[in-house]
Amino acid sequence: MTISAEDIKNLHKYEIRILKALERMMRRYRWVPEDDLRAAVHLSEQELKFRLGNLIHKDLVRSDSVPYKGYALVFAGYDALALAGLADKGSITALGAHIGVGKESEIYEALGFGVVVLKLHKIGQRSFNTVRTNREYMPEGGHCPWIFASAKSAEREFEALQALNGKVSVPVPIDLNRHTIVMSFVPGVNLNRCTLEDPKATWDEIIAQV
Repeated sequence: MTISAEDIKNLHKYEIRILKALERMMRRYRWVPEDDLRAAVHLSEQELKFRLGNLIHKDLVRSDSVPYKGYALVFAGYDALALAGLADKGSITALGAHIGVGKESEIYEALGFGVVVLKLHKIGQRSFNTVRTNREYMPEGGHCPWIFASAKSAEREFEALQALNGKVSVPVPIDLNRHTIVMSFVPGVNLNRCTLEDPKATWDEIIAQV
């Protein structure tokens, strides 16, 4: 599901508070108990139910009643927190088109200091065991929500881009918030959509940077 900039823009301050509380508490709970959530956000029962209803309607939060009434932040809600944080910092000023999707990420255009690219890591698209085996930063066992695995994945890529910047042809890393990287926009055409005058020279240039 693509991000709705309008939904993020229209989030009430109480709804942001709830999303941030769920983010914190999901380090402990798979489903955050309603009573614990209410105590954390300091809202009345009626206000909390109203705000949660809005968040569920926007597909930012999910609820479950087994074995108790609880709530969980989903990727769309995590997207909202990351983009709101980047906007507050001034790293982005507007969200643009959805321009790509991979096995474990989504790519958007945005405006910051010019056109930039947002890469949102979405670890968990594949099986749990495969991801745990191939990611040394995943815990051996126990509770690890995909939102936190995705944030760690984004952090590692951001650090790699910082290390490689100026040495090989990579986008310039601009900012990082949770699972979302802001990087420079690199204009061009995908190799599978263009005809090269000298394929070997292009191949050699690519391999030289590996």
